Amino acid sequence: MTEPLPAEVWELSGPYGAEHLCVNGPTPALNTVYPPEPGSGKTDAVWKKLSGGETLVDLFRRTGLKNRGVHYVRTTIRCESERKLFLGVTLDYFGKIWLNGKLLKVYDSMHGGVREPMMIPIELKKGENELLLKVHAGSAGNEFSASLNSLK
Repeated sequence: MTEPLPAEVWELSGPYGAEHLCVNGPTPALNTVYPPEPGSGKTDAVWKKLSGGETLVDLFRRTGLKNRGVHYVRTTIRCESERKLFLGVTLDYFGKIWLNGKLLKVYDSMHGGVREPMMIPIELKKGENELLLKVHAGSAGNEFSASLNSLK
């Protein structure tokens, strides 16, 4: 079973590092720690609630930035009990993924088609779980999606 996480469940912060044009790979913005990022020591990030039911969220359409900068998106996943599952993520094109403040994955090189979800095994705790993505625009796009996928 797959449970897509539509735009309306996300909040957006950014852009950050938009002075760097993405041409042949990630820019310094991917590894720069901006206020929304765990470990930044800052709490002054501004978050805006997204709207809409689309599951592939086009940040270019929403922000006007197609090939530069990073945005952070976050959502809270509530669970009545612990769950093991796969997090399916698509990024166009680079990025980082955290769950409950723990860095799960860094995408800093080519990773296949931007429409093919990368499956990451995760364990959700009982209660609230914060999922945070750092979405780094590619040379021709700035999109992301995420879904929760059962193990079977």
